[in-house]
Amino acid sequence: MEKSAEKEGLEEVERWTSIRVKRSTAKMLKQIGRKVETYDEIIIKLLRRVLRRRELLS
Repeated sequence: MEKSAEKEGLEEVERWTSIRVKRSTAKMLKQIGRKVETYDEIIIKLLRRVLRRRELLS
């Protein structure tokens, strides 16, 4: 039986998932991001911006 990473006291490695987006959405993400950025990095940047604005409004 294999021990889990948590039981051994090691940090769990982040795993990738796939999400479905329309081609038009992917195109917009490409327009927002820089050439070297991944979709993940672009989405994180957008989420941080939204969260910062919410904090400023509260």
